[in-house]
Amino acid sequence: MCALRAYSYLNPLQLKLGVRHPNMTLPKDVVRWVNRHFSGGDTEAALVMLESAVDHTGEIAGPRLLRCAAVGSRGDLERLSLLVADLRIDWRDVIESSEYEMRDGKLVQVHDFNQPIVGV
Repeated sequence: MCALRAYSYLNPLQLKLGVRHPNMTLPKDVVRWVNRHFSGGDTEAALVMLESAVDHTGEIAGPRLLRCAAVGSRGDLERLSLLVADLRIDWRDVIESSEYEMRDGKLVQVHDFNQPIVGV
């Protein structure tokens, strides 16, 4: 799926040219994770998508939410798009899908993305 058509919440020119959000600096661990897990052609779009991420109040997404969205995407641009869009609705869903697993019918925290990404 073409990034310019699939991710309508971003300005298509922003994606095409790789224009960065002026007030956003991604944590180094997030950039490193994206570079390692997204295919070469999707890396730039993924970084721009994360830099455009905001929560339900319109505030720029913080490091924990960015880590959750990146890792939760599993290196898939379409999934990242959905997670970044979910941040605008309810950021708790993004945390749950990235930091927690179901074990014996209970949610168990398996990652803490308040801390930099390590070993994921």
